[in-house]
Amino acid sequence: MSNRTLPDQPQSPAAVVNRSYLWMVASVAAISGFLFGFDTAVINGALVFLRRQFALTSLLTEVAASSLLLGCLIGAASAGVFSDRFGRRKALYEPVHGSAPDIAGKGIANPLGSILSVAMMLRLTLDRPDDADLLEKAVGIALASGARTADIAEGGAKKLSTSQMGDAVLAALDKVAGKQKENA
Repeated sequence: MSNRTLPDQPQSPAAVVNRSYLWMVASVAAISGFLFGFDTAVINGALVFLRRQFALTSLLTEVAASSLLLGCLIGAASAGVFSDRFGRRKALYEPVHGSAPDIAGKGIANPLGSILSVAMMLRLTLDRPDDADLLEKAVGIALASGARTADIAEGGAKKLSTSQMGDAVLAALDKVAGKQKENA
């Protein structure tokens, strides 16, 4: 005999509440997981800490997970509204290449990601597109002249240090800015 409840049999109020709760949790988790694929892994890691630190029961752990996922969903839904209402604010720009502790202090890191992050900041946050163009042109000129750090140098090419590459971009920026002043 099956354990399933037949449609004409009355269900207990607790079963209805549990089923509704289950659907709510599953819906929030599915939508949040779709929008924030990595957040479920982060929340799962946080739950281990929360369970130990606050001695949460299984039920309270589920409530905490649901609350965290619901918070992610509400945050995402309201972010667009607040952005439209209050406008774009200053942002943090950084190249996404990590801290590279293995090469720290050796002068072999490529500074172009950081330099181009400044160009992005000039264009998108500070509303200085002309300055961003100058900086991007300077990077292009430095690369066109053969300036390369070890990570992007081809075989036999001279490999510049971090500061030498920065100096090459600065020299190109002086040329580009000088030409712009002459044309003005």
